[in-house]
Amino acid sequence: GVSYSYYDAGIAAGQMAAQILTGTDPDDIPIVTDTVTETFFEQNAMDHFRITKSDLPPNAIILNEHQTPLLYYQQHKTMMNLIFAVILLMIVIIFILILFTRKQHELIHQDYMTKIPNRTYITERLAQTLEDSKPFGLIMMDVDHFKSINDTLGHGIGDELLIEVARKLKSFSEKEEIFARIGGDEFMGFLVKPSAEKTEEICKRIKRMMHKDFHLSCGKVNITVSIGAALYPEHTDNPEKVQGLADKALYEVKEQGRDGYVIYHE
Repeated sequence: GVSYSYYDAGIAAGQMAAQILTGTDPDDIPIVTDTVTETFFEQNAMDHFRITKSDLPPNAIILNEHQTPLLYYQQHKTMMNLIFAVILLMIVIIFILILFTRKQHELIHQDYMTKIPNRTYITERLAQTLEDSKPFGLIMMDVDHFKSINDTLGHGIGDELLIEVARKLKSFSEKEEIFARIGGDEFMGFLVKPSAEKTEEICKRIKRMMHKDFHLSCGKVNITVSIGAALYPEHTDNPEKVQGLADKALYEVKEQGRDGYVIYHE
């Protein structure tokens, strides 16, 4: 159908009035003789005659048009844009919160210098294991004569060395073997369901690995380490005593001249 368009006619009349107000002589304004109309079609009739929107003249109006996501968006553009903006903002906020939480977790549970787990992390893992009464083992490791390295080569080189020691420990860490720096040149290994044989093999691997050259900014550096280990329930029926037993084994190594390992024994 075709109907008179009051909207378009009003626009035309307004444009003429604006021209007159800006000084245009009314006689110079073209007279509009064509009827201002708009074409419209009814959706049900279109469906009946199988007429699609692409068959219609440009700017044709469809009455009772089928609702589609695009049509709904066009009819409610302002509201939909606002909703999209709010959703996007929420996604950004959630993403920032996830990053912040992850970073906060790292700051709490990761050693700031070596980037491996710290004392807090290993303590929480140990507490959970104690609560569950599951078998576990602890390895205590010190870098031999680390103070002398700091005194002779400087604290910067000492830090480089600790970072490389941590990197080597991390390189063979697995799901059941977690190593952490608990302070200074002290490192701790947390072992899940270990056997005495497996624990000894790990100690041997650490010792061999630490004997290899460390290439630092000052050049090649060689070190040795002292390692002590204890297991629950193999060495004690009290899981809270395991760390103390591992420390005793470590001290035994130091009393024997360092550069070695001891698995706790009576």
